[in-house]
Amino acid sequence: MRLLICTALALLAGIAPAARSQGAPDPSANPNANANVRPIRIVSAEAREPIRLELVDVRTQIVGRQAQTRIELTLRNPNDRVLEGELQFPLADGQTLTGFALDIDGEWRPAVPVDKARGQQVFEDVTRARVDPALLEATQGNNYKLRVYPLPARGTRRVALQLAQMLTAAPRDAAAWLFHQPLGFAAAAGQLTVELKVAGLPPARLRSSLRGLSARSLESTGSGDGTTLRVDERKVGNDAALTLTLPRSAQGNVAIQAVGARFYFDADLPLPDHGAPRATPKRITLLWDASGSGAGRDRAREFALLDAYLKAIRDVDVDLVVGRDRAGAPL
Repeated sequence: MRLLICTALALLAGIAPAARSQGAPDPSANPNANANVRPIRIVSAEAREPIRLELVDVRTQIVGRQAQTRIELTLRNPNDRVLEGELQFPLADGQTLTGFALDIDGEWRPAVPVDKARGQQVFEDVTRARVDPALLEATQGNNYKLRVYPLPARGTRRVALQLAQMLTAAPRDAAAWLFHQPLGFAAAAGQLTVELKVAGLPPARLRSSLRGLSARSLESTGSGDGTTLRVDERKVGNDAALTLTLPRSAQGNVAIQAVGARFYFDADLPLPDHGAPRATPKRITLLWDASGSGAGRDRAREFALLDAYLKAIRDVDVDLVVGRDRAGAPL
């Protein structure tokens, strides 16, 4: 019996970077803002020699405005005994963790989402049974920790993380999209390899730049279905990053991706504005969240917004519904 556990997937609605708090930095405004991401840490309380991050393999595919990235990490245990390790790693602004996998007997096994309390209990139970679990948890901010067991004595273990992000508007070029991948998290790795594929665009229409990496490590090739960029580096700085600028058309962008005998289209097209004034309501229902989770809200701003709205529409009947664990009767 082998079990793979993932608590982070069950919590993604609460931690997705798309719900950026007011005042948080926008990565598109400064493409180097996330470059100095702290390196991955591997913690094992019983290790005499530190667990090493031997290889980081990053593979990204961009279709239209969507980027899907798989990061494969190879961990080496130089000790003479089997250990449990905790991998601590950050994500950049705009990146969302969508899944992870663990290698078991040379085969990748995808994670199963469970709630946090259940995940902790099952991880401890299967560890005592000497089987192969992994537990992924969200910590403060856009940071995660991944507990892996076993790390074989004088052997290696692989884990893979799946990320998603949307390309952002280039800050100083209205006709371009920007893809920014911080790589400083791999500073502790013995080797970093990157493969970035862009569907439907030849190399001549792309601009790439490296930071904290040797320019000689970048290779770019074109084919009938797009461009592939590769990086192979053994010394990675904390500020390492790869930035790619793609053309953006006012008429929209259409990307075509061939997968075997099938073709997939990704269209990002502008829609005409057919806006029209909304009729002023005569009656509205206001649902007020009175649950404990809303205790930290800025009530003054909410009341000011409601006051301005009600003054603007003037003559209106309001039904107030108070909600906690369930909605009450209208007041």
